[in-house]
Amino acid sequence: TSLAPLASAKAGGQVNSVSITTDQSRIVSGDTSGQIIVWDADSLQRLKTASTGGEVYSVMISSNGSQIVSGDASGSITLWDVNSLTQLASASVSPAQVWSVAISTDGTRIVSGDSLGRLTVWNASLCAPLKLARTNSPVQSVAITADGSRIISGDQSSKVCVWDADSDANSLVMITSTKASGHVSSVALSNEGSRIAFANPFGNARGSLSVWSWRAGFPPELDIVNTT
Repeated sequence: TSLAPLASAKAGGQVNSVSITTDQSRIVSGDTSGQIIVWDADSLQRLKTASTGGEVYSVMISSNGSQIVSGDASGSITLWDVNSLTQLASASVSPAQVWSVAISTDGTRIVSGDSLGRLTVWNASLCAPLKLARTNSPVQSVAITADGSRIISGDQSSKVCVWDADSDANSLVMITSTKASGHVSSVALSNEGSRIAFANPFGNARGSLSVWSWRAGFPPELDIVNTT
């Protein structure tokens, strides 16, 4: 099966991140010019554009399609209304840059990863911090389970970590981790939360992609399923 473009369009700069609504009607992009753009998914016609304080590294649309969360080079985490692209809430982790953001399926929690190695869980409606963890390396990518209870992070020290966001502790508690063959550029999580995929550019000449199964229990385990 081959991939063929259905439509194409030019953004304000190089596009760092994209997200699509669950009903496939809208796409949001974040680019190096600091623009967040909402597009019609069929025609790629611009519907709304907003400017941020710096290069946009990461964007994600909430599952209900009503909100966008973004992270940028100025250190801002911002929640936007998808229809008007007005800011609903914002917070800053400056002087760090926000390299990755994700929002839980119920829209109540945001997680961010930054260039100073911090992983932060936020109350989405207020952009108020709930829990924090510090890693040993800049956090390149984050993902969150549907219920917001578990967070996956990938960082430049080659670690992929699973974190407990529901513990009674004031900080995130690491449940388990594994090592990749190079710094982790992207992580993704299956809808039911049982499989983790991550990519790194140094596994071989073309980089590598790995899929792991996540099993809760005592102790919890990450088992490799496949790698390329």
